[in-house]
Amino acid sequence: MDAFWRLKSREWVGLNSFQAIRTLAFCAVWQREGRTVGGVLASEYCGRRTVFNRLSECRRAGFDPGLLHFPRGGDRWLDMEGELLQHLKDEFAEEWVRREMRRGLKRVLSRRPQPHPDLLEDTSL
Repeated sequence: MDAFWRLKSREWVGLNSFQAIRTLAFCAVWQREGRTVGGVLASEYCGRRTVFNRLSECRRAGFDPGLLHFPRGGDRWLDMEGELLQHLKDEFAEEWVRREMRRGLKRVLSRRPQPHPDLLEDTSL
């Protein structure tokens, strides 16, 4: 949990909770796939640019992702990342349905729902 709070702290990195969870999920994949960029790329978890971005976030927070100890296992962070991504997708879909249920002028004047910025992150690069 110390790594999570370091990632969130404005003194260190200043990520939001979701970004910190994604970074810790990356650390779990990093450890599972042999602690190499090639291993993470081969697992197709994310792309090269994302690997280097996540590594730099870890280093700015003052820890090495390969040496991070997960008391309850790193899969917990991967599961949490998946749940949060699904929650953001569901929330966007619900907002879209609510907008479509409005009639006439209310629908025209209401703002189109936008996906959460974290959903727009292209991790394939």
